Amino acid sequence: TMKVTQHSNGVCVATMCAKDEVGLNLLTGRLFREFADVVEHVAVDDSVRVFVLRSSDEDFWMAHFDLHAIMKLPPSAITYPGDRELTPNTWHILCDRLRNMPKATIAEVVGRCGGGGNEFC
Repeated sequence: TMKVTQHSNGVCVATMCAKDEVGLNLLTGRLFREFADVVEHVAVDDSVRVFVLRSSDEDFWMAHFDLHAIMKLPPSAITYPGDRELTPNTWHILCDRLRNMPKATIAEVVGRCGGGGNEFC
């Protein structure tokens, strides 16, 4: 899950707390949806000037995407190498939103990153 704290000085801090679900900060569908919701809120809130993303786990900042969840996706939800340039998926759209919003964005990485965790930060 995501714990969000918005400070009066314009700093919004989102803390990933996914360890309680699977034993490490695995990028689950739930965590992804919550992160996307936070990004959308930060993007349109003019009182937020700085967005900080951190982990509650000091040993493992973020692991990979939940492979079990990926295996359950219908074939229509999966993009293939030739399609990637033509059709941005939800992940690409979210990353583009982060990149283009007029806010300072900081990934406070403490601990290891793996797989999707590297992309996340």
